[in-house]
Amino acid sequence: MMSKISHQKAHRFIQAQADKLLKDDQKEILTNHLADCAACRQYQAEIESVEKAIQKSLQHSISQKQISVKAIPSNLLNRQIRRKNRIMNIRKGALVFLGALFLISIAFMAIYFGRNVFPQPMPANLQTPTINSMVSDDENVIITFAVPGFIMETYLPLAEAFERENSGISIQIVTPSEFYELWNEEDLFNLASAADTSFHLSSQELLQNQTFFLDLIPLMENDPEFDMEDFWMGSLSACRDETGKIVGLPLDLNMTGMLVDKSAFEKVNITAPAPGWRWSEFVNDLQVLGAQQNMVYLDSQTFFTSVLAAQIDPFLTDEDELSKRFMDYENAVQAGQIHAYDENQSIGERQTLLDEQSPALWSASLNQAVEVIDAQRQTDPAWGFVPYPINESTNNTSPFGSRCAMISQGSQHPREAWLWLKFLSEHWLVSADQVDRYQYIPARISVANSSGFWDGIPATVGDTVRYGLAHAWYRSEDSERFSWIHQIFNGVLAGETNLQIALAAGMRSISPSETRTPAPAIAIATPQKTLTSADDQSIKFYSDAIDQLTMQAILEEYQKTHPEISIELIHENNFMNIDLENFTRNFDCFSGLSMYVTNPSVFIEGELLPLNAFLDLEPDLGTDFLPVQLDQYTREGKLLGLPDLQTLSTLTYNIDLLKKLGIPIPTNDWSVDEFLNLINDVSAQSSDELEMFGYAMISDQLLLASKEIGIEVSIPDFQFTSETSISTANWLKSLVDDNNVVRNPADDPNRVAVLVAAGQVAIWDSAFNGWFFNGQEPDFRTGEVAIPITSTPLSVNSGGQAYYISSQASDPQACWDWISFLSSQPAASMYWPVRQSVATSEEWQSLVGAEAVELFTTMQERELVYETMSPQQQTLQKIWVEAMKAIYEGLPAKTVLSDAQNQYDDYLTCMQMNLPSDADYDQISEISEGCFKK
Repeated sequence: MMSKISHQKAHRFIQAQADKLLKDDQKEILTNHLADCAACRQYQAEIESVEKAIQKSLQHSISQKQISVKAIPSNLLNRQIRRKNRIMNIRKGALVFLGALFLISIAFMAIYFGRNVFPQPMPANLQTPTINSMVSDDENVIITFAVPGFIMETYLPLAEAFERENSGISIQIVTPSEFYELWNEEDLFNLASAADTSFHLSSQELLQNQTFFLDLIPLMENDPEFDMEDFWMGSLSACRDETGKIVGLPLDLNMTGMLVDKSAFEKVNITAPAPGWRWSEFVNDLQVLGAQQNMVYLDSQTFFTSVLAAQIDPFLTDEDELSKRFMDYENAVQAGQIHAYDENQSIGERQTLLDEQSPALWSASLNQAVEVIDAQRQTDPAWGFVPYPINESTNNTSPFGSRCAMISQGSQHPREAWLWLKFLSEHWLVSADQVDRYQYIPARISVANSSGFWDGIPATVGDTVRYGLAHAWYRSEDSERFSWIHQIFNGVLAGETNLQIALAAGMRSISPSETRTPAPAIAIATPQKTLTSADDQSIKFYSDAIDQLTMQAILEEYQKTHPEISIELIHENNFMNIDLENFTRNFDCFSGLSMYVTNPSVFIEGELLPLNAFLDLEPDLGTDFLPVQLDQYTREGKLLGLPDLQTLSTLTYNIDLLKKLGIPIPTNDWSVDEFLNLINDVSAQSSDELEMFGYAMISDQLLLASKEIGIEVSIPDFQFTSETSISTANWLKSLVDDNNVVRNPADDPNRVAVLVAAGQVAIWDSAFNGWFFNGQEPDFRTGEVAIPITSTPLSVNSGGQAYYISSQASDPQACWDWISFLSSQPAASMYWPVRQSVATSEEWQSLVGAEAVELFTTMQERELVYETMSPQQQTLQKIWVEAMKAIYEGLPAKTVLSDAQNQYDDYLTCMQMNLPSDADYDQISEISEGCFKK
């Protein structure tokens, strides 16, 4: 029986074959492997192409001819040329020392290569790596790398690229935690036990290393290809432990600075801060601006990133200077000029302070600054981003954090692990669609310059980042004293401690650290083997309903209890492709819009698997869905989708515009009369210089309901020529003429969207936010409110999104198990939930906040008519819409509606004559369309 070989060994055989060193029995083994392995055949073809290119380059007769190697990966070409040169040098050396010197030459080469290729042990019990450090040809080293599960996809292609460049080393990515708990803990022992390599989000925590991770300095110093000067100044020190050892390699850095409201400084005629401003200027600005507004500066949420921390670090043993900086800060806090750092402050509380206090300066991350300033590129820049002020004693006052990559003390392959960390540092470790990508500054200067990092941020922000990097503060040189002073000042701010007394008592000495228990030996966890049984359930699932990281986290939680189900998660922005077959033919199950069931032009018979049989086995699941949710995905008795999220008929309003005009913000219990008063009050303040409109009308449904007209529920009794219809049509026209309402005229189909996005409309239907703002955040604040209470229940389309199973799914049961689990997850219902258990859960309510919960509850209690419009109702609405277009253009309402009534009567007569009593939905739609066109 012919022996089998791994891909790695096949690659080594292919290399030996190219060097004409492969033995006959090895040739036979390789031939059999290549017969069944397309990947290795491709590798062999690449090696052969490289060999031909090398041979051509060595021929003097064509030495000036350019060799085309575009199809060959450059890293593979360079690696193969280096390998060839090494082999040629060895062969040349062997020929020179033939004869009597043969044994001497062999001994010499053994010593030479033994020292350079396989270095001698160092005192730290590590082998000194060189650029040529390699694993032996008969060994394949596996290096494990621990990451949170939801970002694993970022590292998979990097691992593959590394393996191509480093034959004989495999990277196995392990996910001991789906979230960041393990990476934020002070307990570094568990992180060091998880894998050969990992990273830590807080370089501050590495102070407590306790020898869990290797000292990287010997590896750095003995790697001639490693350039320490390529890292931003001082960043390598960010990954030191308390003994001064560098136990981590910086992968990326994060900066904290200040956002500046330039207009606040212009109002008091003082210069806005710029890179290089000083602490004395900061204190002066607080006093000048403090006379004009309540809060001048909103500080960070942590002490380390506060404006104070780096300022006091040089003075930890200087009581007078330390006291002066503290007093500057404390006095400003007492005067209300600074809102002090608050480590218990929630994101919501911070946003409220920003909205209500409008500070002139506030602490912000780089990514926040990019978002704010990028949003104003098309307007006069109102915001700037500056580093923290420097002082007379130190220029390093910009707080920077670092993500440090470490090698576990328990790793059996430190050299190979080092190569992996170094490789990671040579890349910008963000995904193309990562929303917070500019939070991560590449730790290497060369990577920042070549990755496009600088191209994606505004030029003024780039100047600030460069200044910050040149004046970065990564950590205190005396961590124990710094920590003690931090605690002292917390007490001062809380009113529990007197600053002068506390400093006087504690400046003389700091109590020595507690004696720590020696750390236990680190044993790397054995990675779990990937399931490969033929019985495993494997499905492909598509979803873009929620962000990819959240979906990945939910998937990992699910697979803890369902390891037998392998789910390939596909997450792409595919909103332009609404072809149902695009999903049913490419995925086993997927999330999609309700129109795949409700819209006859999109629905395709037989493409979706009915779910009744699954749901019948879980009656509690069926009763947990909110009213009408299951009904809208039922077609002719078949449940074709499991509801995922619902849409609510709400309105969005422009907070800034209403406040500017002095108009009260609407509440969820408002009446239709209050709604009409609001849009009238807005238009009353419109002018020729700035037109303002009350309501953006894409559909007149709400306005008709305010007049107790519900066209959609009036079949077949609606009368176009009634006095109510005629007066309502004239009233609608007057709303448009008086700027109470803005609509899209025939010659300007984007008028409404442009005006809403420009901030000139007070309120509009929330369903059109995506269209109006093109997926971007508006330049003004918005709020969401329930539709006003009308005497006639408003007819709404209970649209939303559902999970579907393809009728061609490879494993429908696995799909059902997965999507029923998904529907129970609050994190998957960040919009409006469809299950009572989710809507009432503390987790969902905490995720969306109290205002959203109140809005959701109000809309669930509101009396609405949830109905999918019939073909007859759709036709009635079409006739009304066409009639109103003519009326808006100036034709008399009475004449136009009389013609519309005749058209409608003809339509009804046609339907009565042609519609069979047992017609299904599709037949009704076809006949209705024919009668309408007549």
